[in-house]
Amino acid sequence: MAKKRLVKISAAVMALVILSGCSILNKKDAALPSIEVKDSYHILFVGNSLTLSGDVPKQVSVLAGMYGITITYGNMSTSGAWLKESEEYAIELMGKNNYDIAIFQDYGTGPFYPDIYDGVIRELCDAARDNGTVPVIFNPAWPMLDDGTPDEAYQAQLTALYEKAAKANNAILVNAGDAWVYAYNKLPDIMLYLSTWDYHANFKGAYLTACTIVAALFDIHVTDLLDSSSMESRKKTRCFESIHGQSLDLAQAAWEYVYYYKEHGKFPDEVVEIPQEQ
Repeated sequence: MAKKRLVKISAAVMALVILSGCSILNKKDAALPSIEVKDSYHILFVGNSLTLSGDVPKQVSVLAGMYGITITYGNMSTSGAWLKESEEYAIELMGKNNYDIAIFQDYGTGPFYPDIYDGVIRELCDAARDNGTVPVIFNPAWPMLDDGTPDEAYQAQLTALYEKAAKANNAILVNAGDAWVYAYNKLPDIMLYLSTWDYHANFKGAYLTACTIVAALFDIHVTDLLDSSSMESRKKTRCFESIHGQSLDLAQAAWEYVYYYKEHGKFPDEVVEIPQEQ
């Protein structure tokens, strides 16, 4: 299986591109988002059912592991929770567990309440940096039209607010919601939601989200799944059983979106043709 991690971009450039990307800076500079290049990371996921559905943390761990990165994680996501409800315990955990990265995902409408949202995000990001943890804001996919496709206009509003929060708090932004919109434009026959009436991710949707996270944080371009012929591989890829037929298409869509956003700082207006070996 081909494995590839891109060469990290210089700190001077990446200090300017802090949205939906991976900033590789000196970890001693706590004022800027930074992910130290190494072979293992301890990650805290804080969110709700939009993180839980499809087991996004596990999929991130398995995908990163395929590319030589060991991910251990804590997941304190609770269905229906707002970040405000998780804030105190999340800060406590970051103080005790030496996390490298903390990924924060709020209730879907959270960004529309800036006094609450920005305050909580600011406190969590500050607490993360105080503990040597890189803060990441996770913009999930959830607004859905009646036909079971993403609500692009609503997602655009959410993205603008998430971008503002990330800039204000010097946090990395993972734009999974936009990646979903891009994937539906590229692959119109996919279904990433559980159903046309349930906006939570199915395993395909969670896989696309996981591919977006590992692309944004670790510059990993997923180009294959583990060989499912062995018992160990079947065990590791259990959560991927329903997506093998579209795994590369979804991973490629995630990579194209993240790659374009890093380069241009905006959503691509049309399908981006980036070779898989890029």
